[in-house]
Order: sequence, then structure tokens, then C-alpha cells
Amino acid sequence: MRIDKHRLLMIPGPTEIGYEALLAMAQPSVVHYGDNYVKRHRHVIKSLQQIFQTKNTVLMIPGSSSIAMEAAINAAVEPGQKILVPGGGMFAERFKEMASNCGANVVTFEIEWCTPLVPHKVAAVLDEHPDIRVMAVVHNETSTGVTHPIEEISEVCRQRQVSLILDVVTSLGGINVPTDKWGVDYCICANHKGLEAPSGTGIIAVSQHAWGRMQAREKPIHGWFLNLLNIKDYAERWADWHPSGPVSQPTHVIAALEVSLDRILSEGLENRYRRHALCARAFRAGMRAMGIELLVEDVYASNTVTAFRIPQGTTDAETMRLMEKEFDIMIAGSHHPRLVGQMLRVGHMGSTADRNCLLLVLVALSQCFQMQGAKVDGASAVDAAAEVFRDGS
Repeated sequence: MRIDKHRLLMIPGPTEIGYEALLAMAQPSVVHYGDNYVKRHRHVIKSLQQIFQTKNTVLMIPGSSSIAMEAAINAAVEPGQKILVPGGGMFAERFKEMASNCGANVVTFEIEWCTPLVPHKVAAVLDEHPDIRVMAVVHNETSTGVTHPIEEISEVCRQRQVSLILDVVTSLGGINVPTDKWGVDYCICANHKGLEAPSGTGIIAVSQHAWGRMQAREKPIHGWFLNLLNIKDYAERWADWHPSGPVSQPTHVIAALEVSLDRILSEGLENRYRRHALCARAFRAGMRAMGIELLVEDVYASNTVTAFRIPQGTTDAETMRLMEKEFDIMIAGSHHPRLVGQMLRVGHMGSTADRNCLLLVLVALSQCFQMQGAKVDGASAVDAAAEVFRDGS
């Protein structure tokens, strides 16, 4: 049996999984139907509704966040209809590909990577295309380290009766996502990032407004497995014995997710958001004190991942190699063709949004940069971050 060496995952996902969640997967085979599973499923859905801050229907689809993204696109836009998908990151580009493959007419505009999506630009494009009825956007774009101002963007959509598909894969559980308050019609997540569970399901909260639009389509939703109406129909008809829908769930993954959700709710959502925000501020302060250029202005900087430019004389590949070889820490590079070789990203979500983890990463990064000949100030980095943690506000 091969067991991988443990490395501290300071990446934008997957995240570290707690021991109790790991133990939940070590139990004997878990049946995906019957009284015991129904009880667990209902508990997990109720917990997810609390974390999504929604009364909407929540579905779990075996797969990953991408499966929930595609199901939402497939449900919300008919072939030939327009959908607005702004650019600006890897996962925004994924939305474009999915919409195109579903036969939608994709309307887009580009923004510079590592900059926010501004509401007035969204409003201008929607006003230019009044027949657009759907928009897909990423809340927390981990490929760039930007958290977009979705509260304002959602208001733009509501004013124009545009359904909002929102990817909250790396914000849910670490950054406030008030789904119902924002009026999000399709809110998409997965297990393996801020929810601190193993990959295995795509999660989607669907509003009553969205269900009504699906029912009113001129052309039926294509397919069976990724047809939200079909999944909901089976989940309701089989609610008392097979509540997850028409297909088998990865039951051990759901067992681990249940443990992780209980842990999140035990901590308290507001406490959790404060912890992630504090850790992000401390890490940014440490990186600046080290002499490193951050790529996102603070007001839009993510609380779950930080993007930065590597110092002159270093490479991204060598820095990642040294971090893993010398310190057993994994960090991430860039997805953008123009930023590959220039940018690195450190994730701080879930259990790694933690003082000790981030101080360790600052020390390790400064050492790895110095090994490559860069002049960085590791001591000042630790002092600056520690001061933020001591202040705690």
C-alpha cells in the first residue's frame, strides 16, 4: 500500500482534512440509502443551508465543483441564448467553456488578472444586451487572489432580472456568503476547499426563482445526470429512502463532510470569517515587510489565498521545489500565461488559516528566496505578521 508523505498544504485547495473527518472515512462500507443514510443526508443538507445562509434547495452531485458549475449553466441558459461571463481568472474561463459547450451565446468582457470586477461595467454590458437573462461569475477567484464585490454585482443583476450563477468554491466556509440576501439563483461549491473535506461532490443551492425559470424553458434541459430538474424530482420522490437523487453518493465522503460541517458550525460562522480575515491581513503584512510585492489591493484581496510577485533572481518552480523539499510545504504557482514564472500563491483556508502555519510559511519562504540569492527580510516579515496577530483586530 502506498501512502503519500504528508506535506502542509498551503495551496488554494485541496485543503487539509481534520483527523476526525479522516476517521469518518475509515468505517466499513456505508450504504447510500435507507434510514441511517437518510438521517445523515438530512443533517448534512441542513448544515450546508446554514453555511450557505439559505432556505433554498441544496443538492449534492457526485463529482466536483465543476459538475455543479456545468449543471447550473445547463439549467439556466437555453441553446442560443445569451449569458454574460466576465473574464479575469482561470475559473471564469471555465465558465465560458462550459457555456459555449452547452450551446449558449457567450457575452464577455475582459478585466486584468488580479483586479476586481466592477459593478458599473457589469451594468453597462447588461444594459447594452438587454436580452441577457443569466450571468455567471466567480466570487473568490483563487487563480488571482481576488474577491469580487458580489453584493453590489448581485444588486445589478436583481435590478435587471438577471439570474446569477455564483461560484463560491473557495469562499464558502472562509468568507461570508449570504446566498439569500444576495439573491443568488445558483450558488456553487464543493467539499475540498473551505469546507475541509475530501473531494467527491459538487454542491449547489438553487433558488425558487431559478426552479421557476427552469420549468418555463422553451427547450427542456438537456441530459439526465446533470439535469437539475431530474435530480430534484428523484430527491423529492425518494426522500424517505434515497434522498440524494437518482445516483449513488460517495457515502464515505459525505460522512467526512458531515464531520467537517459540524466542526465549522461549532466554531461559528462569524468567528470563522474573523479568523480568516485576521490571518490574511497578518500574512499580507508579513509579505510586505519581507519586501514582496502583493498583486491585489487590500480591499479586494482574498481572505483565503494571497497572490504575490516573486523577487528578482528567483523562479517560481525553484521556490516551490525548495518549499516542498526543505520544509514539506506546498504552495502554488500561476495559471495565467503572462504571470507564469512571476507569481506564486499561498492558500490560507480552513485549518491553515492559522497563526503557526502562516508564521512558518513566512520563515520558509524567506529562506527559499535567500537560497536563490534574493535579499529579503525574513525577520521583519515574522515581526510584522506577529504584530497583526497580537493586535487581533
